[in-house]
Amino acid sequence: MQLTAVRVAHQQGFDRIVFEFAPPAGAAAHIPAYTVSRQASAKFIKDPSGMPVSMRGSAGLRIVFHGASGVDSYAGPRDITPSLPVVQEVEQLGDFEAVLSWGAGLSQASCIRTLELSTPTRLVIDVQTP
Repeated sequence: MQLTAVRVAHQQGFDRIVFEFAPPAGAAAHIPAYTVSRQASAKFIKDPSGMPVSMRGSAGLRIVFHGASGVDSYAGPRDITPSLPVVQEVEQLGDFEAVLSWGAGLSQASCIRTLELSTPTRLVIDVQTP
């Protein structure tokens, strides 16, 4: 799948991160396999360079997609600093061999939920705000 957009915005009661995908020519649309992992800090490691990255905030989320890339399809920012109540920064950490990873720096550890939406194909991550 090809990443086409990343959006971050505040909604009533949560901050929302949206990853939008499109299928390559001739393929069926689907959400790529993914993991969303909590972190006790906003410190991350870039893939595959191993370089450390410190994002704004004191906690974090690492989002990894398998079978996805944004190399030829995503023209948006790769470091977003929306300064929302909880989501302070969202940055691409890697895009190598069909493994696409992003991190989110959070002002505090928060409950999250994920939603898989279609037409267009999107993964939505809602981060609860105080």
